[in-house]
Amino acid sequence: MPKFATIFQVFGRKTVVWVTHYLVGMKRMDHIVFMDDGEIIIDGNHDELLMSSCYRRLYE
Repeated sequence: MPKFATIFQVFGRKTVVWVTHYLVGMKRMDHIVFMDDGEIIIDGNHDELLMSSCYRRLYE
């Protein structure tokens, strides 16, 4: 798995669409869209999404 510091350094302030099942590095994202079975369940930043049990369970 690539080092996140390198990814953030290379892309800088550019918009990046990151599709993943692994929530490593989500704290650094400005906006997260959490989907389940092809539907958007919740969206927001990492701290906001931690209030959702489905996101928190997967993150932990």
